[in-house]
This record gives sequence, structure tokens and C-alpha cells, in this order.
Amino acid sequence: MLDLVSELVDASLVTITETANGEPRVRLLETIRAYALDQLAASGERATTQRRHAQHYLSVAEGLTVGLEGDQYRSAADRFDVEHDNFRQALTWSLPSTATADSISAENLQLGIRLCNALVLSWWHTTNVAEAQHWLTRAISRAGTSDSRDMARCLANLAWNAWAAADFEPASKFAVDAVEMFRRLDDADGVADALYTLGQVQSEQGSLDAARRTFQDAVTVVQQGDSEESEGVFRFLYSIAMIDKDYEGAKALLGEALSLAPKDGAVLWTLRLESDWAQLLLRMDQPNEALTAMREFTPKALQANDLYLLVLLAEAYAAAVAQLGDPMRAVRLLGSADALREQLKMPPSPSEAECTAPILIKTRSVLPAEDWQHEYQAGRSITIENALITIEELPRFRPTRDGILRSEGQS
Repeated sequence: MLDLVSELVDASLVTITETANGEPRVRLLETIRAYALDQLAASGERATTQRRHAQHYLSVAEGLTVGLEGDQYRSAADRFDVEHDNFRQALTWSLPSTATADSISAENLQLGIRLCNALVLSWWHTTNVAEAQHWLTRAISRAGTSDSRDMARCLANLAWNAWAAADFEPASKFAVDAVEMFRRLDDADGVADALYTLGQVQSEQGSLDAARRTFQDAVTVVQQGDSEESEGVFRFLYSIAMIDKDYEGAKALLGEALSLAPKDGAVLWTLRLESDWAQLLLRMDQPNEALTAMREFTPKALQANDLYLLVLLAEAYAAAVAQLGDPMRAVRLLGSADALREQLKMPPSPSEAECTAPILIKTRSVLPAEDWQHEYQAGRSITIENALITIEELPRFRPTRDGILRSEGQS
């Protein structure tokens, strides 16, 4: 194989590039690729070759999804990035824009839906909400009304994606549709997952009683069914505690979950738990403790490079230092977080806006308008990674009566 590739390179038919990790990649020149596709079409082999390509990359995506949920997260995320164009080509072939529910084959439709489901974690890792929305919507529009686990997962994924984009009305509809389909399929794990999304949507819409009932329904599903839900009932009980503002109860639940979470590798589930822990400490008016917690997991969060997690982390840091009396740094962090939210097209949800509102009130009350705007624009001009790295230079803090942040031992 190496000799064959070398001959193609010598003939200027392919080029060799390298990934960021130094892995060699063989690429066809665009003119050669177009010619090859024409030859495949002329021989009647184009559809067969494209199907094999799509099936191969479905297998790749499903294998990498397992890595994204474990200690191989970083390498799996890098591979997803490298193969992005191949995944998109496979989706374009299996779910063509001109196809209708009647014209697309059942085999191609199933392949496209499975590929969408396999790519969801990758899209969320890069916070590519628009692309996820595009392909999930296209898959569902082609699928008709038949029940299947793949279709139910696609609905649940689209509901979660709409929730992440703060588009709550369609998120609620897709979540309800997913719950009903999973119930018809007698899939307890699927019902619990879809109920969790539905409860989150209801909570953001201010329907707290409905959200509490939904989370309790999910607890019942997990406890009474044959569910193999790995997270157990934790996330539902935690959500109920947060709705009830039972922060001590939520802290106990979160502490138990963290004690059972993997300690090695940049595992997103663990990082999200640690982010929730810092947010909870802030709600309990413990900014120093929150800063200590965030310092411990910031390097892992930067390694994971989950952009939404970095936004939440920057906003939490801003809240902590604002409480402790460093308004300039708080505004800079907020500016960096806002810039990335705009880039990702992920506006803050009502609950997230509720958390950042005190930062704005606090900082605007102590900084002249010109200074506030200067720091905010300075934050917008740097990457969120750089904004977070500077936090590592912060010493331990104590609040002061004059509103100025001072390190321990500093007069």
C-alpha cells in the first residue's frame, strides 16, 4: 500500500498532508476527485462506492462516540475533527437535500439517522449547534411516522440541541415526541433521557411544578424499569433539589456523584459535575471555595476544549471574582464569554442569564462606564482560553470592605 501511495504522489495524483498530531493523510486533488467520480458514475459503481464510504464512516463515528464518553476523549475529539469532511460527505449522500420521505431508500435513511446520532456528541463538543440542527431536522423530515429506537434517539437529540440553543418551544415538542415513542418501544433508558430534556426545558420556561413532576416521573421510570441508566437517578434528584433551592441537598447529591466519577482523563461527564459544583458553591455564597474548585479542574477543561463548558467556566470565574471585589477582571471574563456565545450562536438561557445578571449589577455599580466598557472590549478581543489561563495567576483571595480584591497576606 505504501508503494502504491508513493507512486500516486510521484505522479501528482494525490498529496500527503499531516494532522496537528503529525498523522499523515492522503488527499486527492480536487480535479482528480471529480474525474474519479465521473468514472465511477460511468461504470455504474458510484452509488455502491458511496454506500461503502458512508457505511465505513458510520462505523468510525460510532466507535469514536464511545471514546468521547471515556478517558480517550481528547484523541476521539481530534479524530472527529480530522474526519469532519468525510462525515459530512456521508450525510450528504445518505440524506440528500432533494430527497423526500417517499424517494429515499429505507437503507439510506437508517444509515443517515444512525450517523446523525453518532455525530451528536462531536457536534456538541465543538458546540456546532447549527450543523447539528440542520442534519437532525433533515433526518426527521425524511423519516415518516414509523417508530424505531434510532428515530426516537434522533428526536431526543434534536430536543436537546434546541434546548441548548434556547429554542424552547420546538425543544418541548421534540422531547414529548421522543418520550412517547420511547414509551411505545418500551425503552426505559430512552424514556428517562427524553424526560430529563423535557424537564430542563420546562424549568427554563418557568414551569417549575411541571418540571418537578417530569423529573419525578423519570426517577420512577429508572427505579421501576429494567433501566441500565449509568447515572442512576442522580441527575433527576439533583434537578429537583435545584428547583426547590435545596442547595444542601443538591451538594450532598453532587458530592456523591463526584466520588463515583472517573478521576483520570478529560471525561466530559466528570468536568460537567465539577462545573456544577463550582456553580453550586457560588449560589451558596462561597466564592473562595468556588475559585479553589475551579482552579483544580480548569487545566482539564482547557484540555477537553469543550467550548460550551469553557463559556460556563468563564462566567463562573467572573461571578466569583466579582463577589470578591475584582470588578475589572470579572468584566473582562464576561466579555470573553459573551464573544464566544455570539460566535457559537448560543445565547444564555434564562437560568444562565439569572446567574450573570448580578455580575453586571455589581461591576457597573463600582466601575466608571468608560472603564467598564474598556475591560469588556478587552475581554472580547482575547480567546476564552487565554482569559481562563490568566486566572491561574490569581492567588487565594479574601473579600475586603473597600471592595478591592486582595490576596491573603496583602494589606
